[in-house]
Amino acid sequence: MKKIYLIILGVFFLALPSQVSASSANVSISANSTVMLNNSVTVTVNITSSNKMGSWQIDLGYDKNYLKLTSSTAEGNGTYMVASAPGGTKSKKYTFTFKTLKAGSTKLSINSLVIYDYDDVGKTLSATPSSKTINIKTKEEIEASYSANAYLKSITVGNYQLNPSFSKDVKEYNVEVENEVENITIGATKEDSTASVTGLGEKVLTEGNNKFEIVVTAQKGNTLTYVVNVLRKELHPIEVSILDESYTIVRKVDALTQYSSFKPTTIDYEGEEIPALVNEGASITLIGLKDSDGNILMFVYDGVEIGDSYVEIKPNGGTLYPLELKADDRFKNYQIKEIVINEKSVSAYVHENSKNYAIIYAKNMETGENNYYSYYISDGSTQVYNDDLIVVYENRITNYKYVLFGLIGFIILLLLLIIVRKPGKKNKNKEVISE
Repeated sequence: MKKIYLIILGVFFLALPSQVSASSANVSISANSTVMLNNSVTVTVNITSSNKMGSWQIDLGYDKNYLKLTSSTAEGNGTYMVASAPGGTKSKKYTFTFKTLKAGSTKLSINSLVIYDYDDVGKTLSATPSSKTINIKTKEEIEASYSANAYLKSITVGNYQLNPSFSKDVKEYNVEVENEVENITIGATKEDSTASVTGLGEKVLTEGNNKFEIVVTAQKGNTLTYVVNVLRKELHPIEVSILDESYTIVRKVDALTQYSSFKPTTIDYEGEEIPALVNEGASITLIGLKDSDGNILMFVYDGVEIGDSYVEIKPNGGTLYPLELKADDRFKNYQIKEIVINEKSVSAYVHENSKNYAIIYAKNMETGENNYYSYYISDGSTQVYNDDLIVVYENRITNYKYVLFGLIGFIILLLLLIIVRKPGKKNKNKEVISE
């Protein structure tokens, strides 16, 4: 039915007078200049005119060795665009989707073109055919052409001066701001337009050093990282040293890491009032310390000394705080080793035959009770230590040993039988020959 419609329209157009109007129309072909082999490419044909168009017939040509038409918005679902516009129109757009078949350069072009003026029946609008060249490349060819430029052209931190002055080869900068400055905007421009940049925008500042990273990823995938240290001056900094590391005490409660089992409070630290977090049931108080890179860590404070950094385990809906391991004869067959929980090293009892299972000593932050817990390293799950379960577990290990030793003994016995039988065969052969 569509073919008949197109034929009728075509005959109608041929029957019309072909006097050319002074008004002009434009037919453009747009598409990506470079596309990948065996991928899809979308081609758009735009028809525009300063005068209203009454009807048109336009044919889009392409090389079938390079492209295969998979979808079209043309009237016949092909590349022949033929239609009339009741009331006239000044623009019309068609979209075609092709699959790329062969690497190389190919051209799409307008093979035939007739556009009739709506207001001046019988006259055609002047229009010049256009074309579009597409380069079809393999994935390897396209990736080889990607840019590896991951340099920045500039970095800005509000209206503040960078120290040192920006150079694309310098990767770390410092900026100092007054204490009342709570936010700063970091901006940057890249050398290559195809690169992408993360780490820009408005940043919230805490007192002391604030470390921000700007990561630039080149089109080829390689990255460069620029670091901006923004030092927000502290009014009354309190400096502490832990294991030869220098810290400053966090003076803003909003900057402290929040935990569901703790509530905010204030405490006295050497005559200074500072924010803290407290869990009254567990009798634990936390304070925030900022390191030289601007990272805020939470430490346990007993009112006299600053202890270990705080880490939580949240298995099965509860909350545990690992404590220092205590000696216990029940674990004489275990070794004391350091395992990593939430990026912190924790002492644990580990059996020599299982690297996935450990026993830790921890405080339940909901009840305040201290207990031993079975900790499964693979998924971080825990359960209260149970002697009966451990006995079952160790018996299984012992049984596995017996099975393994029995299997090894059987293999050794089988090998001995084979070795013993071989000389016997040789002697028998000698007796036959002597006869």
